[in-house]
Amino acid sequence: MTESGQDTAGGPRSTDAQRNHGRVVAAAAEALREHGSGASVRQIAGRAGVGKAAVYRSFPAKDDLLEATTRLSLDELRQRTAGALRETETDPVTWRRCGEMVLRERGKFTGCGWESA
Repeated sequence: MTESGQDTAGGPRSTDAQRNHGRVVAAAAEALREHGSGASVRQIAGRAGVGKAAVYRSFPAKDDLLEATTRLSLDELRQRTAGALRETETDPVTWRRCGEMVLRERGKFTGCGWESA
């Protein structure tokens, strides 16, 4: 399935499929934080409360799932950063908190093979 609300065959997602898609992405993000790229489809499906087939329907390849979880993390970081910056643009404490958020987000990718050298 794509982020546009369509399945991999191009048809619209059902309400259940949309709900499962979001649950799978959230479960995958948690599993990847805990187990790195070694997180299994079985673990992800179990956390999401769906069968393995539901994971594969949304994400035929592991790279598709990694892309979705990365997009989710970056979207969350963007929202938190924008919120922090709205508080005040010149306050050094706000800038420090933004930097700390970036470092915490970077830590989510540890063990996924995405660490910088």
